[in-house]
Amino acid sequence: MSELKLKDFIQKHGRKAFSISSTPQEGPTVKQDMNNRDFPTPYQLLSDWCGAYLRNDWAITQRNKDLLLVVEGIEGENQIREMLKVSDNVKITEAGYSTYSTTYGQSEYKGFAGDLGYVF
Repeated sequence: MSELKLKDFIQKHGRKAFSISSTPQEGPTVKQDMNNRDFPTPYQLLSDWCGAYLRNDWAITQRNKDLLLVVEGIEGENQIREMLKVSDNVKITEAGYSTYSTTYGQSEYKGFAGDLGYVF
């Protein structure tokens, strides 16, 4: 559906939505793909992917050393779980009572980038 600011998302949906936190690795070592498109930062790539693939509300924010993503609905949760390895470890964050940790490395970056038409 649409990207919301985290504060607005929480106000609309409460703190019971699916949320993840991750410290993304650096983007690719090359600056452009094979079609001369500049690679986005890991944060921007995930934001672009969410905008293209999620149907319900979502919010993403970049914090000091990590990013925080929250999605509304089981469909959005399932899509995120398909793309990222989500651990069973949970912590309380400003996004929710159960924020899961996830890995967002080079292989995950390439998956998101490929979905958005970047060519390695």
